[in-house]
Amino acid sequence: MIIEKIKTDSLAHLSYLIIDGSDAIVIDPCRHVLEYLNKAKAQNARIKYIFETHRNEDLVTGSRELKRYCGAKIFHGEGLDFKFGEFAQDGDEFKVGSMTAKVLATPGHTPESISIALYPEKQKDAVAVFTGDALFVNDVGRTDFFPNQMEEYAGKLYDSLFEKILPLGDQVVLYPAHGAGSVCGGGIADREVSTLGFEKKNNPMLQLSREEFIKKKVKEKHQQPPYFRKMEELNLKGNDQPLKNYDEIHLFNVQEFKNSKDNAQTLDVRAPEAFLGCHIPHTLNIPEDMLGAYAGYFLDYQKNILLVADNYEQATKAKKTLEILGFDNQINLLTKGMLAWETSGEDIENTPLISAKEVLNQRDDLNLIDVRKPDEWEEGIIEGAKKIFLGDLKDALGDLNPEKNYTLYCGSGKRATIAASLMQAHGFKKVDVFMGSMAAYKKLQ
Repeated sequence: MIIEKIKTDSLAHLSYLIIDGSDAIVIDPCRHVLEYLNKAKAQNARIKYIFETHRNEDLVTGSRELKRYCGAKIFHGEGLDFKFGEFAQDGDEFKVGSMTAKVLATPGHTPESISIALYPEKQKDAVAVFTGDALFVNDVGRTDFFPNQMEEYAGKLYDSLFEKILPLGDQVVLYPAHGAGSVCGGGIADREVSTLGFEKKNNPMLQLSREEFIKKKVKEKHQQPPYFRKMEELNLKGNDQPLKNYDEIHLFNVQEFKNSKDNAQTLDVRAPEAFLGCHIPHTLNIPEDMLGAYAGYFLDYQKNILLVADNYEQATKAKKTLEILGFDNQINLLTKGMLAWETSGEDIENTPLISAKEVLNQRDDLNLIDVRKPDEWEEGIIEGAKKIFLGDLKDALGDLNPEKNYTLYCGSGKRATIAASLMQAHGFKKVDVFMGSMAAYKKLQ
């Protein structure tokens, strides 16, 4: 038996290819499916089944894309009205070579959530379980997607954990659908593999009584980016848009790029330091490694994307993340990047920086905006700062004065740079970024 973990770094998403003999199954595939196909082919295996442990909210699932290539059957749990695939019931078993994959109904994160337990031939004890968003390493899944039923879903998750998953046995290896950094959990550990025995002993959420568990889950505060609704829609009906040109990006020269700006959105995926030093006016900066977290807050699904990157490789990574988020509009890359724009004589701009010492000495005279998450504010903010979570900033711009000077900060400066680019693109001329942000500020106190 071979278990291959395939990670989508930008979203901390984990999917799995399980091969035994000439049979293979895939659990929670992402949209770029060639890796599953190539790995199965290398083992002379055929992908028979595709399991979705739940309707994903944070990415477009790859089940239909994978089925287009291999014809495998797709299975969901019961509880939502999926428009594609088939329903698998609690206890259903599927042969995978000499192994048996058994479906466990584990609702709580969502009503239809399932887990897949893997049993060796002629063995009563499972060796692995793929828990989707029910159980993570050091955390459990969110239960806030149905606001009027939070207590009910928290209770369902507790029952799924203690009545279905943990009874599989301490020896069972845990394979969750997300790792650290995912928006689907707040306390996920950096380790991406564990055992049920270790989690039962060390996972803080599994140390609580049912009543304590429900109370804690109801009090949790998670972000729900607006693009989640788009993902829910696509993943319920099935994405009809096949991916084309997996690694190809349209190249635009400066004139083509300029001529398209009025009807497209310009996105710069370079590092904050590069963007702050020189960029195209009215351009949103989201560093390539942060697209998974923030592109869904600010990009328009109806517009093409004009891309600025350091190189083609960086642009390809950005395109892949954008496609996983469902941005199927055309992506056009500025050939030779900022060097081409700068030497063409077109307008450029920069964003001023401010240091920790300057903030410390001028704090009373600055209009500070803290764009971190609410749970970070609880750890302390700079005195006098206005708190606006980055994901809410676009809607809050109407409450700010474009004639004022604003200093933006976060944990390190990366999110503050995104915020500054957003404000500049909306006509705020007096914006600067506190680079180093809270990390630097704390060291000087």
